Amino acid sequence: MKKLPLWILLWLALECSVFYMVAQILGFGMALLFLLIPMAIGILLLSRQNLMAFKNPTAMMMQTDPRKIFSMIGNTLVAILFIFPGFISSVLALVMWIPKVQKWCANRLLAKAMQSGMGMGFAKPKKKKSTSTKAPLDSEAAPEATASNDDSTGTIIEGEVIEKNKSDT
Repeated sequence: MKKLPLWILLWLALECSVFYMVAQILGFGMALLFLLIPMAIGILLLSRQNLMAFKNPTAMMMQTDPRKIFSMIGNTLVAILFIFPGFISSVLALVMWIPKVQKWCANRLLAKAMQSGMGMGFAKPKKKKSTSTKAPLDSEAAPEATASNDDSTGTIIEGEVIEKNKSDT
């Protein structure tokens, strides 16, 4: 059997001690009620998030905006934190439920993902040097060819280059 990481054990101990302190102040019934309300909110949020995903699954799978993807992940994390019993996790969920905090977290995660090369398809591909004499077919070569107004290289029609003969000019 694997051992639980130390931070999980510390988190659980902290949650239990905070629950004990709140139960001493408000009473056990009120403390339990204040644990059940965030759980119900978390279940509602999670079911709403899943309903949105199941309403149009192909659109959700084809989502290419990384900030929207991280927002959906953030909303799911908020729901899970609400479901997890404890006052600290509920306060953390309330803070993460704020849209500006979610946007800040999404931007930080996206920057780290792109920086580490784990951009999940969002990072810019590294340029590879081509040794062949053929024109590259990647998307980075197309803007250079279309941005050129020099008529000496030829005319581009639907992605093809039609070269002018020296005798035509």
